[in-house]
Amino acid sequence: MKKIFMILIVFCTLFALNDKVQALTDSFYEGDYIPGEYIKKFKNGSGKYEQLRFFRRKSDNQAVYCIELWEALSTNKIIPGYDSEQYHYANMDYSVWERIMLIAYYGYGYANHTDSKWYAITQYMIWKETSPETNLYFTDTLNGNRIEKYEQEINEINSLIQKHADIPSFYNQTYQVNYNEVLTIQDTNYVLERFEIIGDGGVKVSKEGNRITISKNSIGESQILFANNGKKYQSSPVVYIDDNGQNLLAPGNYYPIYMVVNVNLPSTNITVNKLDLDTQSSIPQGDAKLEGTKIQLLDVNHQLISEKTINEDGTLVFENVGYGTYYVKEVEAATGYLLNQEIITLEVNNQTETVNFYNQVIQNEIIMKKYLQNPLTNHKEIEEGAIFSIHNSKNEKVATITTDGKGIAKIVLPYGTYTVKQESGAKNHSYIEDFEIVIKEDNITQTFELYNQELVASIRIINTDNDTKLPILEQGAIFKIKNLDKNQYIQNSQGDDFLLTTNDLGKTVLLTLSSGRYQIEQLTAVAGYYVNKKVFDFEISDEVEFELDENQKKYLEIHIPNIKQKSQIEIEKYIEYYINDQFIRRETDTNIRIPVYALEDIYSKDGIKLYQKDEHIVDAILQNEKVISPKLVFGKYYVKNSSDNSIIPVVLDKIENSKIKLLDKVYEYQEIKEETIEVPNTLKNQTITLDVNLLLLLLGLLIVKREKKI
Repeated sequence: MKKIFMILIVFCTLFALNDKVQALTDSFYEGDYIPGEYIKKFKNGSGKYEQLRFFRRKSDNQAVYCIELWEALSTNKIIPGYDSEQYHYANMDYSVWERIMLIAYYGYGYANHTDSKWYAITQYMIWKETSPETNLYFTDTLNGNRIEKYEQEINEINSLIQKHADIPSFYNQTYQVNYNEVLTIQDTNYVLERFEIIGDGGVKVSKEGNRITISKNSIGESQILFANNGKKYQSSPVVYIDDNGQNLLAPGNYYPIYMVVNVNLPSTNITVNKLDLDTQSSIPQGDAKLEGTKIQLLDVNHQLISEKTINEDGTLVFENVGYGTYYVKEVEAATGYLLNQEIITLEVNNQTETVNFYNQVIQNEIIMKKYLQNPLTNHKEIEEGAIFSIHNSKNEKVATITTDGKGIAKIVLPYGTYTVKQESGAKNHSYIEDFEIVIKEDNITQTFELYNQELVASIRIINTDNDTKLPILEQGAIFKIKNLDKNQYIQNSQGDDFLLTTNDLGKTVLLTLSSGRYQIEQLTAVAGYYVNKKVFDFEISDEVEFELDENQKKYLEIHIPNIKQKSQIEIEKYIEYYINDQFIRRETDTNIRIPVYALEDIYSKDGIKLYQKDEHIVDAILQNEKVISPKLVFGKYYVKNSSDNSIIPVVLDKIENSKIKLLDKVYEYQEIKEETIEVPNTLKNQTITLDVNLLLLLLGLLIVKREKKI
């Protein structure tokens, strides 16, 4: 109890020192006598008796009490008053002051103490405190006999004063609470109703009857401050000091009694680890991220306390989390992950809490159906054993898959962007171009039909001159192609063998073929050339180096050479002899050399100029008893009659020798007598008699011998 009063004194002192002393002035007067209330007082052998009466303050008629038993009241005198440090101005011990202050409070006017007797009892008890040396008692009449009076009432006031210092049982206690959880404390001293909460220290606190309910959401220790304040009056008690008369006490509210309750909310840290559900690690799959997940910490009432974001190492920390029950909830998943809708309950105590939150990555099943396709016929078939590699957005290979016997390859890929590359496949088929797979939404099956196009290439046959290797610039050479793998000729839409014919540039149209082994056969050649009886094998495969056209399409040019056809000029050369214009005989001329000339500019069919017009090309000479020229390309030539230089044209346009006849005539003139001359059969063997003289006259006097070549 001494400890309690010491604390109260400290509070009261602090209260007093914190208020400025105010001088209050007022005047007082003697009020009505109280019927039947008489006292006697004795001191140092002398005494006095009187009837008790009210003393009142003039300003508001409030009842006041005399502090000094033997001093007289100065009526209608302005007396200064003081509402703080009253004991000092009244020149009394604090303990005495405190007691008379409480007597004045709990006496007349308190609760049901409204009868005027209570004023007499209150005044009596004050005088007993301020003048303990005086023998003071009640009498039955004015100057009557001593009586014991109001013992019960006095005991009641004393009981109230004694209980005045009582404080609740939880005074100066420290209570540990959980975050936002309600704690109810019962006052076993049953005095809580006297106290008001004047400071909550950030604690939610309410008072109902004899108990308080508290909850706290701020970390650490807080104090709830209670005060027992008098409520009867509007002001503090005032002492009025009269240096020449009675000092007076106007009752007021007593000094507050303060009480502290300590409330502590301990804390710890909560670490949240964000993990991939499949790998059970903090390393995200694919292009997904665990960083950026938003996690909320909720109190026991599911009210938001804090929201934080998972950092780059896959964790976050809720710091200084008060003890209690909490819920941890994910409200926003990071990129590429599904929201974890689980709500985790935590009982936070003196152990550091660690929470593992698992997220399912967004993923898709990828199905690849692999086919081989002929782009010419659109025929397709499944491919087993095709191998594909899958690369992530960093171009790192993350998987390899192979098609099965049904041509299917499957894989489950997590969130991200991937590039699929074909690593191997059937021979003579192009690989698919790299393609991209994007996975953004969950639980989707993406199916890809992939076609490796069979290698196709176009071929063009160029009909060339065997000598010059240049194209034969004439249309008409015909070829056909055999597929050696199928042992059949390439056919057209009508089912006939497909024939390739050269144009006037010596080239066929492009024919597109799929991969395989082929053979070219020549059926006809252009005029002036022999058909090439050889077969020409070629292959369309990955191992062949193709040319590329302007559209980057592959093609082959296959040169089929033809040998020029040539012919000879076979000349029959005769000499006819005439004498005096009469045919004598015909002889074959074998001892000759006959020049052969170009009748015009002669070109080979590859566009090469072989001979110029009138160019002497060769000489026909005797061979095997024939006058024959060397072999010549087809063209127009000529020879000359030596007798008259006349031109004999010769056209070589077939392989058989062209035969021509040359006839030279030799004339001889002689002087002859008339005689009978035998003439050739052309003159029907008639005998003609000529007048020699007449013949000489006609032809001249000289015999002229001349030769004429035809």
